[in-house]
Amino acid sequence: HYGDPGVYGGPVITNAIDRIAREGMRFTSYYANAPVCSPTRAALLTGRYPQEFGFVDSVGYASYRGIPAQVPTLADLFADEGYATAQIGKWHLGYRKPEFLAINRGFEVSVRRKRDAHEPYTRFDLLVNEEPAWHPKGAFLTDVLVDQAIKFIKQHRGQPFFLSLWLHAAHYPVQIPEDYDNSETGYDLDTPTGRFAALLTHTDRQVRRISLELDALGLDNTLFIVTSDNGGARRNHNIKGQTLRGFKHDLYEGGIRVPLVVRWPGRVAAGSVSDRAVIGHDFFPTFVDLLDKSGFDLPGESFLAPLLGDLAPKSKRPLFWEVSPRNPDAPWGNDYAVRRGRWK
Repeated sequence: HYGDPGVYGGPVITNAIDRIAREGMRFTSYYANAPVCSPTRAALLTGRYPQEFGFVDSVGYASYRGIPAQVPTLADLFADEGYATAQIGKWHLGYRKPEFLAINRGFEVSVRRKRDAHEPYTRFDLLVNEEPAWHPKGAFLTDVLVDQAIKFIKQHRGQPFFLSLWLHAAHYPVQIPEDYDNSETGYDLDTPTGRFAALLTHTDRQVRRISLELDALGLDNTLFIVTSDNGGARRNHNIKGQTLRGFKHDLYEGGIRVPLVVRWPGRVAAGSVSDRAVIGHDFFPTFVDLLDKSGFDLPGESFLAPLLGDLAPKSKRPLFWEVSPRNPDAPWGNDYAVRRGRWK
């Protein structure tokens, strides 16, 4: 949720995320493309509104929906420029057809759990490039995925790489490692809110592992981005002083406005803050701009210039959202939203 991390004034201890914000830029008006996971992820990867592919809710494991094979992804964009590419973690963008899988969408390395179902973090089957892979029995999923991310970074430290690390945490089920150290955090682990905070802090500690690895390898020219795909779930966000109305599944601000912090030493000014309205599908044109590419007809806008400190007038383009429940008995219904300028 937007109001969770410490750097956003939240109650959760997120030292690693806070550090990235201190050393880079924090966005205060960044939006996910949907208040649920799959449409947002589709937008991030393709630079397009997810409704173009019929993504108006999460894509279940049994669904035959996916991103069409002819639509290029960020992995294709970077691979064409000689970058090594990896997708590690949650996918949730189609499984039933081979062309929907990450390994066939421009990623040369794919690491995921066999099912994206809401199963315990200590019970999963790991697939590397769609083949079963060993992991320690009872290991915590977040830790294993970060191990794989660090392995990829070490293997490709001598060339440019694009790493898409989509951790399942802090998604339901709100389960924390048995060895979680609560001595410095003091959360009430008997409450959903306290357990969620601990899970998010543990995730932040894993982000710190990656940050420290980049430091140790001298990869200080790495563009490091941390964000979320939707707002926090109502069940574990009974937090005093909640800053935004709404939760996951809502098109109120609390469902779609999420944290975004970006660090790029020497390029992005340390401690900078942007209130420019940015949405998930803006990442693709931003990277197109960064790589000095052309030939893409995309609905988004590059935010490379403001990221690098250009204080040009803010865009007045409208932003759109649509969400529809996959389950007709869901407590939420078809919702739509538009933002233009300061009006929503």
